[in-house]
Amino acid sequence: MPTHFTMLPLAAPILARLRGYRPIEAAASQTVELAPADRAETSEAIALPGEFERATGAMETTNMAEQRRLIGAGMLDHGATIGRLVENVTIVGAGLYASRAYSTFGPRPGMRVSSPCAHFDEAQFCGGQGGEFYFGHWLCDNLATEPLAAMRGLSAVTLRPRWMHEAGYRALFQLRATEVAHARFDRLWVIDDRGYNEARVARFRAMRTTLRAAVGDPRPNTRLYIARGTTGAKRALTNEPALIETLVARGFAVIEPEHMTPPAIATALAAAELVISIEGSALCHALMALPAGARMLTIQPPTRFNIFNKIIGDFAGLRTGYVVADPDGDGFRLDPDRLFRTIDLLDRAAA
Repeated sequence: MPTHFTMLPLAAPILARLRGYRPIEAAASQTVELAPADRAETSEAIALPGEFERATGAMETTNMAEQRRLIGAGMLDHGATIGRLVENVTIVGAGLYASRAYSTFGPRPGMRVSSPCAHFDEAQFCGGQGGEFYFGHWLCDNLATEPLAAMRGLSAVTLRPRWMHEAGYRALFQLRATEVAHARFDRLWVIDDRGYNEARVARFRAMRTTLRAAVGDPRPNTRLYIARGTTGAKRALTNEPALIETLVARGFAVIEPEHMTPPAIATALAAAELVISIEGSALCHALMALPAGARMLTIQPPTRFNIFNKIIGDFAGLRTGYVVADPDGDGFRLDPDRLFRTIDLLDRAAA
């Protein structure tokens, strides 16, 4: 592999200030609708009366008006899948650079100046979409673009691995992509695959089927609490140890994905009837592995409400509930009585 000299990571931000910044998509020579937008029915999120009003703010990537819309039943619009062809692209570190345009993804700026450089005639970039910042977006969004590349006869290209479970999940999903730190492309497809349109959902369901077929003998009828661990954004449930103790006393098991392999995680979840976890990427393990008909209960931090997992859960045949915790110093705490009353509601709704 030849060595290529580049100053793009250093020069692009400077040139952008002089010329005006354009994202990589703005350099596209061709834009194609790969799957049309559509509408799909969504179920109502299960919660105690007045529960949503306990939240005082939403996650930074959304807002309370949007979250209020998502908790209700009805029809939701889902955007199209769009492919943009950009010519003469260089990937360096976590950045994509083309003529007078660039985008960076993730916390790795990639300041390489001279390094081995691969060359591709044509390929599809299967990164971005939040997957370099949030594990859940990588698992539920970025990975789902890789089957799309295969359907189109293109090489799937991703940035170098960031998440501890990447290799294990790739093996379960039987997905292979070329991981690059420095590469040049004559033609690179950049995909906007955020809309859960019918074709996008079909890929998601196929991935669930592949993963669930790969697990061993699942544990039947298990009620699980998924511990978040320490690697994600801070969401401190201050009374979590006491809450876990109470859950275990009522028959729940606890799993810690941070200390498990993807096959072990999937096996633990594959026959679970109910999972509980703090809002965040840990729930994406459940979205991929739970059986249709299972329930998923999200403990919502009061200042960063986010129920988007319900939208994906609908397409997996899951029923979603939520309970909003109370502020407690730098974190939040949850009254066990309110948690168990919400569990009862969710069980009755599923029945």
